[in-house]
Amino acid sequence: MRLNIIKQYNLVFVFLFLLTQMTLNAQCGGDNTFLGTTSSNWNTSSNWSEGCVPTSPVSGFISIEANCVLTGSAPYLFNSNSIFQIGNGKTFTNNSSGVWTMNGTVQGTGKYIGNVAIGGTLKTVYVLPPVGINGSITYAGQTYATVLMPDGRWWMAENLNVGTMLFTPTNQTNNGVIQKYCYNNNATNCVNYGGLYQWSEAMQYNSSDPKGICPSGWHIPTATEFDELESAMPSIDKGSQLAGNEPLWNNGVLDQSPYFASTDFNVIPSGTYLPYSNEYSTLNYNAYFWTSTESNSTHAAMRYIVSHATNIAYSTSYLKLVGKSIRCVKD
Repeated sequence: MRLNIIKQYNLVFVFLFLLTQMTLNAQCGGDNTFLGTTSSNWNTSSNWSEGCVPTSPVSGFISIEANCVLTGSAPYLFNSNSIFQIGNGKTFTNNSSGVWTMNGTVQGTGKYIGNVAIGGTLKTVYVLPPVGINGSITYAGQTYATVLMPDGRWWMAENLNVGTMLFTPTNQTNNGVIQKYCYNNNATNCVNYGGLYQWSEAMQYNSSDPKGICPSGWHIPTATEFDELESAMPSIDKGSQLAGNEPLWNNGVLDQSPYFASTDFNVIPSGTYLPYSNEYSTLNYNAYFWTSTESNSTHAAMRYIVSHATNIAYSTSYLKLVGKSIRCVKD
C-alpha cells in the first residue's frame, strides 16, 4: 500500500514538474513585457510580465513600454504613448550584461531597421519620428504610397508617373503640358517604373521653385534633403534598406543584403534616358533621382542607387537633359 502511495506521489510530482516547465516555456516564448525601471536589469525574471526572461527566437512579442532608447548607429526614442516590440520569429543575442542585440527589422510605431542594441536605460530626452508609418496621396488620378522616414519627412514611396508620354529623341519642352519618357518608349514601363523626366521639365522651368511637377504641398527634394535622409538612416547597407520590389532588381549585392527592403521607401531600378546617344540604359540595375538643386546652367545634382553596391545614393552633378526618376517629399 505504501509503495503504491509513493508511486502515485511520484507521478503527481512528475506531472506538476512537466506542467511547470510547459508553463515556463509558454511564458518565455510568448508575449512578454518589460516592466523594469531605470536601474533594472534586463536579465532579471521579475522585471518581466511573465516572470521569466524571454528566449530567442521570439514566439509572440517582446514589448518594452515608454521612452526606451534603442542604441545603434543613432538613438531611436519613442514617445510616451508608444511601445517597442520584437516580433514573432525574430532572434536576438544576449551578452548577459544588460544589452540585447536584435538583427534585422523590429516593430514599433513603425519599422526600425538595422542592428539594434536594447539597453536597460529609460530616457525622456527627445523623440526621433518613427520610421515606417505609411500613408498615401492621390495626384492626377493616381494614388501614391507615402512613408515617414527617419529624417522626419514624409516621402513618396513610389516614383512619380505624371504627364503625357513623349517619344524620344524629342526633348521635353515648356509648352504647358507635363511630359514624360517611358523606358524604351513603352508605356507599360511608366506603369511599372514611373516616368523619366529631364530636369527642367521636372522643375516646370522654374529653378527657384522646388515644387516642380509634384502635387501641391510636396516638392522635389533638394540635394541636402536627400543627404539628410542618408544621415538619418541606420549605417548598415543603406541602399539595400531603401530599395524594394526584389524581382525588378538584377541579382546583385544590393538585393542579396539581409537588410534589403527593410523600409517601405521602395526604390526600384527604373534606369535612365541618355539623349546624347538616344538610348535608354540600366533598367533593373540602377535607380537615378533628380534633386531640385541646380549646379549650373547645364547640370543639376542627382542621387542614385545601384545593384552592385549596398550603399545609399551616390551623389553627382549630371546633364539636365538626361531623363531620370522623381520622388516627391512633403513640404
